[in-house]
Amino acid sequence: MTSVGVIAWTLAGAVIGAGAQVLARRWMPRPDHRRLLELAGAVATGSLFALLAWRLGAQLPLFAYSWLAMVSVPLATIDWAIRRLPTTLILTGAGGMITLLCVTAGLDHDLAALLRALTGTVVILALYGALYVAIPGQFGGGDLRLGGLLGCALAWLGWTTLATGTLSGWVAAALALLVQRAAGGRSASNASLPLGPFLIIGAFAAVLTAPASASV
Repeated sequence: MTSVGVIAWTLAGAVIGAGAQVLARRWMPRPDHRRLLELAGAVATGSLFALLAWRLGAQLPLFAYSWLAMVSVPLATIDWAIRRLPTTLILTGAGGMITLLCVTAGLDHDLAALLRALTGTVVILALYGALYVAIPGQFGGGDLRLGGLLGCALAWLGWTTLATGTLSGWVAAALALLVQRAAGGRSASNASLPLGPFLIIGAFAAVLTAPASASV
């Protein structure tokens, strides 16, 4: 993709991101610093659009991953603010992304990638489902559903990307929790952090650093 194309896609992402944050108000009826959150959402989404355009170029998967970015930023914001991952947003992300990946697979004649993405979704849902049962109250249903969404996106690029992106999110969450507890001392000994934002960060880090030919 040309520099002009990347800039145009970045601006589109910023506008879309601002709109998505406005729609997210329904889950945060009276958030503090509402305008600041919306500005941050626009900047974050625009930045992700720019990085995805740079990483994927003018290829069909760009639309699917940009759709994921559009949904992921408000999901991370809401989870960080009120510890909730709205099912409606997750299903919107999943429906749009799977549809776009199906179109991509059909036009590119790459049904193997689509099958891998769907299988990866099932694998992550099974893994997170086991955690949901094993540690009730610590691992929520929203995290389970988000994991399935991210698993689909990661597995499209390959099994290595799925493993890297999933593990990266958990490592980032663990490190953040350690830092929080170290900084807060005893008062933070029982503190917790929302898992969703870190799962999203880990997933996009893996997508953006995966080899261009990743497919295994």
